[in-house]
Amino acid sequence: MAAPSIPSQNKAWVYSEYGKAVDVLKLDPNVPVPEVKEDQVLIKVVAAALNPVDSKRMQGFFKDIDSPLPAKYFPNTPFLDATVPHNASYLWRSICDSIVVLKAGLRWRVGNGETIKIWRDKWLPCPTTYSVISPRQVLEENATVDILINRDTMQWRSDLLDRVFLPRDAEVIRAIPLSARQPRDCLIWAGTKKGIFTIKSAYDMLLSQAQASEASTSFSCSGENHLWSSIWSASVPPKIRTFMWRACKDILPTQTKLFDKRCIHTFTCLWCCEEAEAQDHVLWQCEFAQKVWKECPARIPVHYDQSVTFTEFIVSCFKDLSSPAIEIALTTAWSLWKAQNDLQWDNKCSNVSEICLSAAGLAVDFLESGQLLNENFCQSQAGLGVLVRDSSGSVAATMCTRFRWDGEVLQAHARSLLIALQFAYDAGLRNLEADVGCQELLGLISRGPPCLASMGVLIDDICLWHLSFDFLSFSFIRKECNKAAYALATEALSSHMEQVWLEDQPACYDVAGVVVKVGSQVKNFKVGDEVYGDINDKALDHPKNFGSLAEYTAAEERLLALKPKNLSFVEAASLPLAIETAYEVLERTGFSAGKSILVLGGAGGVGTQIIQLAKHVFGASKVAATSSTGKLELLKSLGADLAIDYTKENFEDLPEKFDVVYDAVGQCDRAVKAVKEGGHVVTIVGPVTPPATIFWLTSNGPILVKLKPYLENGKVKPVIDPKSPFPFSKTIEAFSYLDSNRATGKVVVYPLP
Repeated sequence: MAAPSIPSQNKAWVYSEYGKAVDVLKLDPNVPVPEVKEDQVLIKVVAAALNPVDSKRMQGFFKDIDSPLPAKYFPNTPFLDATVPHNASYLWRSICDSIVVLKAGLRWRVGNGETIKIWRDKWLPCPTTYSVISPRQVLEENATVDILINRDTMQWRSDLLDRVFLPRDAEVIRAIPLSARQPRDCLIWAGTKKGIFTIKSAYDMLLSQAQASEASTSFSCSGENHLWSSIWSASVPPKIRTFMWRACKDILPTQTKLFDKRCIHTFTCLWCCEEAEAQDHVLWQCEFAQKVWKECPARIPVHYDQSVTFTEFIVSCFKDLSSPAIEIALTTAWSLWKAQNDLQWDNKCSNVSEICLSAAGLAVDFLESGQLLNENFCQSQAGLGVLVRDSSGSVAATMCTRFRWDGEVLQAHARSLLIALQFAYDAGLRNLEADVGCQELLGLISRGPPCLASMGVLIDDICLWHLSFDFLSFSFIRKECNKAAYALATEALSSHMEQVWLEDQPACYDVAGVVVKVGSQVKNFKVGDEVYGDINDKALDHPKNFGSLAEYTAAEERLLALKPKNLSFVEAASLPLAIETAYEVLERTGFSAGKSILVLGGAGGVGTQIIQLAKHVFGASKVAATSSTGKLELLKSLGADLAIDYTKENFEDLPEKFDVVYDAVGQCDRAVKAVKEGGHVVTIVGPVTPPATIFWLTSNGPILVKLKPYLENGKVKPVIDPKSPFPFSKTIEAFSYLDSNRATGKVVVYPLP
């Protein structure tokens, strides 16, 4: 009887099941017979026994696999930098085979930037290279990314980016999201959107590399025709393709050719002034040209021989380099030739750095111009609309603002949600159901942290908001069901300021008047007293119950103070909110004598008071303020040492930095550039994002009482717009004028009915 075929996947077979050995030796024709070496014998296993010693050994090995390998093979280096010693085990050699794949597909995602090498590592979200293409300058070779980040604000240092990198690199870096949590840098898999390694993505990557390698091999073997096709198909401007064709044809008008035609009287190279300026020399072999190629961002391999011809060099570039390195190399050759012509005919000398920078910039700009057109990316700002409804569906609050957009839709949705959550939290909401207009974002949020996607730091920040709310959930909403929010987002793009509405709350809380009745527990005021104050303390809780645009209004005793006798009711009514805000800004920032301050929007209600308080009450060493041309003299009269016309000057370009910068005009990003290290930027405009903190004005009478002597002796004065006061019948016109942003100081309505 014939023995049954033995399944190839079995690990052990019992002899008695198959009868005689001769029957077992009838090999299954469906199972391939393995090859053997000369000193080996092929045995078809009939039975195998597992010994207790072998079992324990194997179990112990696999249990401790994480322990002995690092200690033996990479005790002092990261896993990706591990090497294969000559006596390495078969297991370790197999593991190391995967390192090549991992290195090709992994890139860094910026957290705090402390681990990432700027010039060596792959950390930019650019699929073509993932690395910086700018020539190294300003920063040392081993500089890390954290030097590019302001750790206090967790914002990119834009001034440093502009000095160090090409515009392409600088813009890409600015678009990388940062988190106030300052998480550690982490490696993510660049082959998938989620940043997670998959077998399929690794296979696709290796397949594309193999195809590229086959193309290079084909090119090197088929000669001149492939050189011309490679040049004419290169993604560089037409003038550079034409130049490369002429260069490889050796028909450029070099010094030697011009000398042979008796056009010039010397054939010496203008760079080295030693050798004859032949084409191979000026574009590759000259010492100056070699310096350019060594600094070239294309990272020309060091084994390229200086003695080869320029055409052989270009052939090697097409073989060894990939995009965008090949495009940068071709453009560098053109820039080198252009620099030689500039020197010969215009007497303009270019250094190595200038040639490399201009070449890399031109190459990348041309590469990305087509990509940007394909993506229809034409905006740098995104509009955001937030609509808050209560449990009954009534609108409780709305906000519209805009923020920087780098063209990545998913990242824009994530930033929008973070701003919306901050707004809801600042408005006092602790139970929230958030409708999200992006299903992909919702999927990432539902998986929870950590998220390894390119913009995963934003996803993790969103998920951590759960800790700040009593209840927080997210759900998807279609665009057609969210038209109101989209309308607000459209409105935001046409405005330069964030706009917030909280129900129908009245816009007037400053009041000055006469006490006509007191409660039983009131101790400091009596009927007939002239008082003033800011009564918005509970307006956010009950917006329809408080305000000063009425014949009578009630206010708590602690919010009021006796009106200075030298001030009229109009003057007194203009002060409370503005002067209390100004005082609290200075107090909370620890402002004191000898410090300096810059006030953005110095002619506004709060700005005029900050100038006076900083100079005459807190003893500032220097007060600077911005305004339009016609209001500069007002700033100086209030105590400003430096009045800046924002229509003609950029305040962030001032050589002197300030201890405090107060922003009332929505220029917080620029304000950060004008503050000293360790200083403070305070803004009352725009969203507040970590590490910034938000504080509510503690409006109360004691501040007014404290400042009363300065008001009565004239050191601090009210500043009222020349068009004030508006009569009550023209309240709407007063609001329209206030919204025009042309007012100087405060706008007052008087007399009331």
